[in-house]
Amino acid sequence: MDVDLGDNSASTRQDAAAEENFTIDEDPPVVVEEEPVVGVVEEPVTAVEFGDDVGASLPSAEEIRSTIVAPPNSNTFELAGLTLKKWQWYAMAGGLALVMIIGLSVGLSGGSSSSSPSIDDASASAATPLGYAGVGDVERYRGVVGFLGDFISSKSQLETRGTPQNLAANWMAGLDKDQFTIPYDSMTTDGNYYFIQRYVMVVFYYALGGQNWQYSSRFLTSAQTCDWNRGFDLDNEEEYRFGVHCENREEISYLFMPGNGLRGSIPTELGYLTKLTHISLFGNEIKGTIPDSMQELTNLDFLAMESNMISGEIPDWIGNLHRLKIWALGDNYLTGKLPASINRLSNLVEVALDGNDLTGSVQVFEDLSKLRRLYLGENKFEGTMDNDFFAGSKVKELDLASNQFDGTLPTHFFNDGVLQLLDVHNNKIKGELPSLEAPNLSLKFFSAFENQLTSVADALADLKALEHLDLSANKITGEDMPDGSLGDLTNLKYLFLSNNDWNAGPVPESYGLLTNLEELSLQSTHRTGILPHYIPSNLTGLVLLDLGKNALTGTLPNHMKQMTDLQFLLLNQNQFSGTIKKNFADLSTLRMFLADQNDLTGGAEHICNSQKMNQLEAFATDCPGKLDCECCQQYCCSNIVNDNDGACYDDTELVANFDMDWVQSFSMDSGYQRDDYVFSENLIFRPMTEDKDL
Repeated sequence: MDVDLGDNSASTRQDAAAEENFTIDEDPPVVVEEEPVVGVVEEPVTAVEFGDDVGASLPSAEEIRSTIVAPPNSNTFELAGLTLKKWQWYAMAGGLALVMIIGLSVGLSGGSSSSSPSIDDASASAATPLGYAGVGDVERYRGVVGFLGDFISSKSQLETRGTPQNLAANWMAGLDKDQFTIPYDSMTTDGNYYFIQRYVMVVFYYALGGQNWQYSSRFLTSAQTCDWNRGFDLDNEEEYRFGVHCENREEISYLFMPGNGLRGSIPTELGYLTKLTHISLFGNEIKGTIPDSMQELTNLDFLAMESNMISGEIPDWIGNLHRLKIWALGDNYLTGKLPASINRLSNLVEVALDGNDLTGSVQVFEDLSKLRRLYLGENKFEGTMDNDFFAGSKVKELDLASNQFDGTLPTHFFNDGVLQLLDVHNNKIKGELPSLEAPNLSLKFFSAFENQLTSVADALADLKALEHLDLSANKITGEDMPDGSLGDLTNLKYLFLSNNDWNAGPVPESYGLLTNLEELSLQSTHRTGILPHYIPSNLTGLVLLDLGKNALTGTLPNHMKQMTDLQFLLLNQNQFSGTIKKNFADLSTLRMFLADQNDLTGGAEHICNSQKMNQLEAFATDCPGKLDCECCQQYCCSNIVNDNDGACYDDTELVANFDMDWVQSFSMDSGYQRDDYVFSENLIFRPMTEDKDL
């Protein structure tokens, strides 16, 4: 797999998107059926197993003896833990007597000093070596363990039953049909390296539960180690190798197993694969800390282990991986501060450390001149934003959401023309949006909800490229809702201005020009007047429309059926009157319809009995009383219009904001996509898209 790492390179998130056929949760991915490499006979995975679980897969000493000598009976004896047959006792006793006689005669005669073999030497050569599973040649097992114990793994791990190292040594000695020549020193020859990398991958298999992987990728077969993979083609016709991939079919350079059910800790032996350039293990259940042995992987330029259970601190030696370009450890359990050595990673293009428990400053990233995408959201980073914060940075996508930053937004974020994505939501940022010196044609995504912003003034008019704007839940007060200035932002797909103290007024007419809108939320913004006619007429691509908790009046429109993509309609807690029009029953994509706490009357049987509304999961009205609704048992509100005690949906305030799912990158003009529609603890909807599991 070729990875373009320039400014327009595929990021880890794009890699994840390209590879998201390998989803973690549900349906298996659609892949090309595994075919054996030409000239290599495919064999089933042969693991060393003697029991039901890995820990019990090797036999006890007694079981080994039973496979080598006769079962214990009256013809066997015990001596210092060594089981001997009766004839062996007789031979030993005779030998002892002979030695005593010879010794006596020599002593009397002052005879020669020549010695005979000791009993300890003879018994030691006959003893079964520790950890031997009784499969294959015992002397080969001794040789394998001897070499590995001297140079690669600890002797105790190799000789302890059930450890990944022990299982791998037994497989290499007795079950591997390749039967590599056992090296005599460390890595002085290519043959030694091939033996070592095969052993390392067998340890990797056992350490990460290979018996339960979704795709075994020909691991532990007679195929060459470089063929322990399965090929598949993506939509872009690029071929990937799921498993390992070798440069020149000799040395492993790629380890690519995302979402494959890997469970366990990364073995320290991985550090011996010094030719590795690419590791993609995201979306598994890898736990434990990052092993120090990985500091030896100085050829790595791609390291992605997102969405696992990795814990501990980021090691200081990370700065030694000077070739690293893509570094993704997001959605793990990492703690502590960022090591200062990160500033030595001068080739970094993308960093994803979001979704951890990291603390302290992020200044270590400010001077990395090649860095283009930086995702640090959902941690505990802190610092004060000012005009020196990331000044001069060439970062195009900056995610600092859900941290503890304060201060004001730097003017260069909006005037330098570099940022395409800026997400600072859920921090403590104050003040107003900076004014622009010239139209900004680069910023496409700006999310600042849940901060302490007090004014937007006229700053929005010049953000010409905006597709996503979220200023919800700030402290904006005493200003009119942006009108004409927003009408020019015709690229907008997502507009959230909810839960601010805007001056009372109607829904701005200029919003009717935003024909690309997919989501519009003006909840709790003092909107008055009627529901504008242009919403169902012009904004036909809306997926979400949230006008709840306002003072809108009049009747519901007659021509809603034109909104063929509408899934979420929130009109609750207004002053709408009249009936729910018949054509609402034609909204076949509608999944949630909240019409409670209004003055609506009549019935809702046309909604309940609609043959088209098969997706409707939540429907709330005021009943019984004003509006009869047989299908509103789950979300049926009392006949109270202005009393919050009569609210539906578990008295929970519904919020339609969401955190982005960074699967796509703006650097590739791919936009963004929903992760989930989360309105409350009990109202969660998966996105209805063709390429994601519902």
